[in-house]
Amino acid sequence: MKKLKGLEMPIKDLDEVTIDQNGRLLTVRLALATALARAQSEDPVAAMQVSHTLLHAKGNTVELEEAEFTALRLAIKGDRLYTNLVKAELTKVLDAADVPLEPPKGGKKGAASA
Repeated sequence: MKKLKGLEMPIKDLDEVTIDQNGRLLTVRLALATALARAQSEDPVAAMQVSHTLLHAKGNTVELEEAEFTALRLAIKGDRLYTNLVKAELTKVLDAADVPLEPPKGGKKGAASA
């Protein structure tokens, strides 16, 4: 499972002004859901279910299965309508979900190594 955080964060332009998409504030949530909805995939029903999950999730986070996460990353990479500015913000959110939440087992937390 991957946990995406920051879904409610607005995406801003280079002047730090929020961006609108079709009259709505462009948030990470809306941009991720839109990119996945307009992508071409092998399983469009599953893609649309994930898109709806992203759009309607309660709160600022959502958990996705590994395959859903991979499909989302591919959709963003292949999107031809979003600019680098938007894609960069979305990629940051996805990259943050790849960071392990806990230290690896077997070692002691904070132990120095020689």
